[in-house]
Amino acid sequence: MPTRLRSNMAALVIAGCTALMTGASLRAQSAPRSASRVLEFTAMDFAFRSPAKGTAGLNTIRLTNTGKKLHHVQLFKLEDGKRLADLFPILNANKGVHNTPKWAVAAGGVSAALPGQSIAIRQQLAPGRYAVICWVPSGDGQVHVMKGMMSELEITPSPTAPREVEPASDIRVTLKEYAATFSTPLTRGKHTLRIENVGAQDHEFLLVKLKPGKTPADVGHWAETGQITPSPVETWSGLAGIASRGVAWLDVDLTPGTYAVVCFSPDRRDGKPHSLHGFSHVVRVP
Repeated sequence: MPTRLRSNMAALVIAGCTALMTGASLRAQSAPRSASRVLEFTAMDFAFRSPAKGTAGLNTIRLTNTGKKLHHVQLFKLEDGKRLADLFPILNANKGVHNTPKWAVAAGGVSAALPGQSIAIRQQLAPGRYAVICWVPSGDGQVHVMKGMMSELEITPSPTAPREVEPASDIRVTLKEYAATFSTPLTRGKHTLRIENVGAQDHEFLLVKLKPGKTPADVGHWAETGQITPSPVETWSGLAGIASRGVAWLDVDLTPGTYAVVCFSPDRRDGKPHSLHGFSHVVRVP
């Protein structure tokens, strides 16, 4: 997501989120195909209801947005024994900007859900502690984490450690500097996208259906303002920022139209969103 942060951190609320994207033209499937573990998150303005614990392995991560603003779930795996409390002062000093320390590793999650909608994605989660953050900007210039949208999630080892088969997929999506490439063109109907970051930097994968006459630039400006209406998109789905070699699976049901593929992750060199480096292009579904 684009980040423009201006104020001191407000009270950070520890709570949670649920999800699965539904929409007229782009919607994730409600039932996980390969993951029996489900982490349910619910977003509000401006807090999460989220699980405190989960089990390692293949998980379905669901986000349901009950608020009136755009919200998402960005996971960061906290290394070196760090906790959410260790991240608070850093975010506060950075005014919430994406300058997270090296021990906070981008671990995916669910891209933004529109008000009243849900999104789901499947990922392998390793044991450890995770920060759950919403980076979406609000109309007053603060990102939602500064308003309290942060919580902590503990992923514990599986007691049975079952052997899990990678979910079946029919389209492979690779993310890098600065583009997403598809193994085969997107077509109408149901697909499972296997999304992998093969680049050196963190990347996200946002797939949104554009309203007639709208462009990816309109999406960036709209998301930056934090205003919900008027919206340039009909539907929104995808994967939150994930580190190099990260993998996730996204179920979609596409209808004909024009879609934008966008990454708003900040660049390591200049801090600008990757969309300004060219990671913002149009895909047409016949």
